[in-house]
Amino acid sequence: MGDNSCEICHSVAKYKCSKCNKTHYCCKEHQIQDWPVHKGDCQPCKVIHNSAKGNILIATRVITTWSTIEKERPLIVLPYSGNDNRNGSMDEMCIGCFKVINPQVNKTCSKCGWPVCGPTCELIPDHARNECHILAKSQFIPSLYGSCMVIQVLRCLLLKEEHPKRYQTLIGMESNYANRMDDPRSSFKSVHTTEAIKKYFHEDITIEEKDVAILLGIISSNGLSQMADVIERNDERFTMYVYYYACIASHSCVPNARSVIRDTGRLELIATRPIQPGEEITISYIALLNGTLQRKESCARYYFTCDCPRCVDPTELGTHFSSIKCQQCRTGYISLHMGNSAMVQWICGDCSQTRPIDQVEDVLDYFDMESKLSCDLQECSMRTVKQFESILTRYEGKVLHENHYLLYAFREDFIRVMYKFLEQGPNGWNTSKRTARDVKIIKTKMVKIVRMLLKTVNVFTPGPRSLRGKLLYYLCIGLRDKDALNQNDGSSMGYNNLNDKGVAQDYKVQIHNVAPELKTTAIEAIKILSLEPQGTEDALFVVELKKILGTE
Repeated sequence: MGDNSCEICHSVAKYKCSKCNKTHYCCKEHQIQDWPVHKGDCQPCKVIHNSAKGNILIATRVITTWSTIEKERPLIVLPYSGNDNRNGSMDEMCIGCFKVINPQVNKTCSKCGWPVCGPTCELIPDHARNECHILAKSQFIPSLYGSCMVIQVLRCLLLKEEHPKRYQTLIGMESNYANRMDDPRSSFKSVHTTEAIKKYFHEDITIEEKDVAILLGIISSNGLSQMADVIERNDERFTMYVYYYACIASHSCVPNARSVIRDTGRLELIATRPIQPGEEITISYIALLNGTLQRKESCARYYFTCDCPRCVDPTELGTHFSSIKCQQCRTGYISLHMGNSAMVQWICGDCSQTRPIDQVEDVLDYFDMESKLSCDLQECSMRTVKQFESILTRYEGKVLHENHYLLYAFREDFIRVMYKFLEQGPNGWNTSKRTARDVKIIKTKMVKIVRMLLKTVNVFTPGPRSLRGKLLYYLCIGLRDKDALNQNDGSSMGYNNLNDKGVAQDYKVQIHNVAPELKTTAIEAIKILSLEPQGTEDALFVVELKKILGTE
């Protein structure tokens, strides 16, 4: 964030750009003079104050899908405890990059003794220039309970000395301080963190419990965590970033934007559908493919109640993602109705019959139990496929709405089983029992189910989102092999040949000539999944998709 001086003459500014609210000028003439340079950086959004939500982001012009709304570097980079894994300690985490370290490596900073990956991480400025000398003389150790929160607060306080303007921006952000003080667990964490700071850092830092609670509230309200499990590097990082614009964006269960954190820590806020001028820019704080009650509980952990169009509509925008079959009229579906109070009701849309919450929970629990007991996700046989289909036949449209979130998750598991069935190759289960007919059946089922899931995803999270990109990848797997079998009837081109690294050139030509849907789907999936961190499952899917297109 820049200061409030004129962009041209650096004198005291009286005006600022009304489109981006970021660049300042002393007069209108200097603003006009700077426009040829500034127009390339002027953001398509601005911050306004909303009486109910506080500061929000709204679009200042039409923003198209895939457009970059904002690019920004983090105000601060912090360790993340991973939902309180390891009791919030940092004894297995690099103090520089926050990568989980193999205990057998046992590398430590030469000055403070905290775990590091090596000399490079020891010299990361946030550690070396700020906290290292304080940790060295404090005798504060990373294995202590809550050490992650202590380092979070310590880094925020040291930011005041190193980057005072960024610190002022940070403490000006919204905090759930009041809610945290009423929450016994959060209040305990604030007290514990304050006591640890006073005990170990009293020579360098003076702070009160209220200030610690405010900082922890800012972090929990605004921090974007990145727990990247990087497959190729066997690398796991627990990092939290606090950004200005991205953290102002409100939550919605049908968001119109998403944040992408690059390996450098730079964030891009990307539109996932067209956004109109004056429309609020929203992202998601929680998992979107849960039912309404589960999302309500997740939002409660952030101390707010979501009132987005999906949450206030009992049918969840016509998807019936949480609805169950009414056993009274046998034609309608019972949906969750949120009242003005904390009470909720399950009501049939046809006969208006209400159903007690515990009965609904019993239905969901029974399906969850039966699905887990009946299907072996490790097995890749036609027997497993038939087990999945048997459960779907008994439940979809008869007990649960066919789009119910539990059935959605069940179908996702089904897709992974079918994918394993298709991709495991000759070193997996006994391929002599897998006939060309079986393979063709699986591909047809896979395409059908993926397309069904995409209909739901396109309502809730359209555009460039990882979960949609993965479904498009699975669709490509089905379309690729299904098309080949349709052309060859599974005889002249065996299944294993389709996965050989030396795929015949005429097969590539065949794909490009007869499968336009495959090409379009693969290109879109590559574009989406390329946004994800290198080395993750998504990135590995990109490599496979390029092989399908013959470009790898």
